Amino acid sequence: MKSTDSTDPLYYTSPNLAIGITGFTIRNPSTGKVYFNRNTALPDVGQVELLPDVPPTNGICYILPTEFLRASAIACQIVLTNKGDDPISNIKIVEEHILQGIPLQRYDFDLMFLAPRTQNTWETLYEPEFKRGHNFEEQALVGPWIIITSLYINDKLMLRNRAQLKFQ
Repeated sequence: MKSTDSTDPLYYTSPNLAIGITGFTIRNPSTGKVYFNRNTALPDVGQVELLPDVPPTNGICYILPTEFLRASAIACQIVLTNKGDDPISNIKIVEEHILQGIPLQRYDFDLMFLAPRTQNTWETLYEPEFKRGHNFEEQALVGPWIIITSLYINDKLMLRNRAQLKFQ
C-alpha cells in the first residue's frame, strides 16, 4: 500500500463494505487512564467535534487532554464488526499521522480474519518515536495533527477515515 497523496480521496466508504467500526478507546496503558471511549463496555469518555467538509461517518475531531501528549505509550482499541454472512480475510489497516502537513509516522496492520456476524476487538500499543522530538508538544498543541486511516480488503480500498486530534 502506498502513502496517501493529493490524488487520493480525503474520505471514502465502499458500498460493498461489510465491516463496521462499532467501538473505539484511547488510553494510557501505564496508568489505565481512558482519554476517549465510545460504544464499548466502558462509559463514554471524551469530547468530539465534526470536521468541516467530511461526513460524520468518515471524520471526527477528538478533543483530548494535554497529558495525552506526555504519555510515553498509547493504547488504541477498536471494535470491528463483520456485518455480513461471509468471512473476511486479508484485511490491512494503514494509519498515517501528519502534523502541520508533515508526515510523522505510518503504521501498517494486518488482520487475518473476521468470522461472519461477529464483533472483534483489536488493540494496538503505540510507542511513537515522533513524540520524543524537539518541540513536539508545542507543535501538537498548535496542530493540526491529522490521522488518515485506510482499510483495505484484498488490497482494495474499502474505507478511508480522517481524524484530527485537538488538546485542552
